[in-house]
Amino acid sequence: MDGGKEQLIILKDITIISDSLNIDIWLKGGWAIDFLFKKITTKDY
Repeated sequence: MDGGKEQLIILKDITIISDSLNIDIWLKGGWAIDFLFKKITTKDY
């Protein structure tokens, strides 16, 4: 698995876990954009 797809899977897992625990999380910068578009938008991963 490439680093970009792996990063998105990790972000998804984090949000699933935080939702199950009723914990709000905030993504910042490139991670927020990548998660919103469901793809890596830069090559600096």
